[in-house]
Amino acid sequence: MEQDIRRWFGEQGQRFLQKAGLRSGDIVLDFGCGRGCYTIPAAEVVGTDGVVYALDRDKHTLSELIREASSRNLQNIAPVHSIEQMTKTLGARTLDVVLLYDVIHHYYFTRKQRDDLLASLASIISLDGILSIFPQHMSIGQLEGLKKQLRTVGFMLETRMEAELLHDNRYTSGRIYTFARSSTAARRVVTLR
Repeated sequence: MEQDIRRWFGEQGQRFLQKAGLRSGDIVLDFGCGRGCYTIPAAEVVGTDGVVYALDRDKHTLSELIREASSRNLQNIAPVHSIEQMTKTLGARTLDVVLLYDVIHHYYFTRKQRDDLLASLASIISLDGILSIFPQHMSIGQLEGLKKQLRTVGFMLETRMEAELLHDNRYTSGRIYTFARSSTAARRVVTLR
């Protein structure tokens, strides 16, 4: 497990997120960031011209994440506790990428709560922005329901990418789904349909 974490934070996490569509200078939201297994490499990818909003309800977990970021000299991570707080901080800017990795399933959200979340995200993501989703713990039927919800707020499935990624501090294989409102946004992802 420790070896997986070291490998992920070495460069594997950065390479994965670049393939998923992150670029230097992006404004990213890591929704439900936990201790930052995606936040830290995302901050490294977007660099000093970008920012990663690390959203988690657990203040202690966010504090641990910020300590880890400080130890890595990453100053482009903004911890937030809610979409509302992040929206205020964003001001007139919009998000380029939203990471919804292992957080969008029914364990955490009712259908209504997920509808509200997706509508909120749709209002703050740029027209050329993407939603990158790792639907861990979702059945095929639940995933189809999520796709339908995303179509309702203007996002279409653009790419599917098989990937090796970190989950619960160990490597796993999974499928990453990228949703976008424009075909130019889909070009961010380094994979074919």
